[in-house]
Amino acid sequence: MDLFYTSGYGGYDSHFKEIGKKYGPFSMTLIEGGQYDKRWPWVHMTPEEAVQAHLDVNGKNMMLIHWGAFTLAYYGWTEPVERALQKANEANVKLMTPKIVETVPLIGEFTVPFSSWWRM
Repeated sequence: MDLFYTSGYGGYDSHFKEIGKKYGPFSMTLIEGGQYDKRWPWVHMTPEEAVQAHLDVNGKNMMLIHWGAFTLAYYGWTEPVERALQKANEANVKLMTPKIVETVPLIGEFTVPFSSWWRM
């Protein structure tokens, strides 16, 4: 059975490990990792925390969400995905980077789409 997890808003903490133990593993995780700022760590995770949350919930494939939209925090538009990619590579996490409005099947056997479309 394929299980799907989405984090919604919230800071990083031990609850991700608890979720992973109780409900994981998850075939696909959508983890928020944008709009972060040191002034509100309880509301939004950093990209690195997002990758760790994915690992904690026992995710197989991950998509970073809540980045590339309107600006709430002070950093470059592509910073969240670049930082998440670096951490994902270090942690051997399959990070999906579909283009904006790209349709991606998220159940069954699927290929994890990756392209650096924002660098073009």
